Formats: sequence, C-alpha cells, structure tokens
Amino acid sequence: MAAKLSARDVQQPLHLLDEILSSPGARIVDEHGHEVELHGRLAAFFRAAVAAASEGEALLFSEADTMSPADAAQVLGVSRPMIYRYIEQGLLEDHPVNTYHRIPAGSVHRLAEQRRAAAGRATRLLEDDPDHPRVAAAQERRRARSADRKA
Repeated sequence: MAAKLSARDVQQPLHLLDEILSSPGARIVDEHGHEVELHGRLAAFFRAAVAAASEGEALLFSEADTMSPADAAQVLGVSRPMIYRYIEQGLLEDHPVNTYHRIPAGSVHRLAEQRRAAAGRATRLLEDDPDHPRVAAAQERRRARSADRKA
C-alpha cells in the first residue's frame, strides 16, 4: 500500500495510520527518494510520533536511549555492515554490552543530520557550479565505475 501523509493527514484518526503501518512493506520516503521500511519498533516509534503531533505534543527521546546496529541501519537507510564501519571510523558511538553493540540514539540522530547536510551541500554544489573541480572529479569517477561495470 502506498500512501503519502501531509500535515493535514496527521489530524485524521490514527486508524488510517495503523492500517498503513500494519501493511507489509510500509515505507517512509524522504524528498531525496531515500526509503526506510517501517516495521517493528520503528513503526511503533513513527506511530507514537504522529500521535503526539496530532495532539500538539512533542515526542522526545533521550540522547542516552540506545538501539541495535540493525535499528540504526534502518534509521540511516544503510546496511548493518555500514553501521559497523561508521563505528570503526568514529562516526557513531558504540556502547558494547557483552558481545552486543548498543548505539546511542543521539549519535544516530547527529549522523543522520550530518548526512542530510552533506547531501544538501553536494546538491547545491552541482546546481551552482557544474564546472567545479570536485564535481568534475566525481563525474570522472562515476564514468570510470560505469566503464568498469560494462567491461
């Protein structure tokens, strides 16, 4: 089921949202086309956020709240192995508990904001100056990867 919720839709009864979230393959898509599948705890969080917004309340999370690498990957729209790379690179905090990894929600939120800001800067760079050396280098790398794939 595909549905697009506007701010006006938030005021509608939450049974519509429950129907969307309970349908298999429910996803959130941002303005750049990045998709995150909504299931389990992420769907419950999204429902709570919409419910709070519909009542004029804020939904807060503690910076100390933690999530698993799989949950962090879902939120960031990357693979679980990429989460481990982010941890190794120091981009995400990690609080190991025995053999498990717990990642603070605040750390995930900060990285998501940094990624959005970087994507915005890259987009503006392309729009403002297509002849910029970094843009030309990126285009050359893209052409080289494409040629490698065809070979």
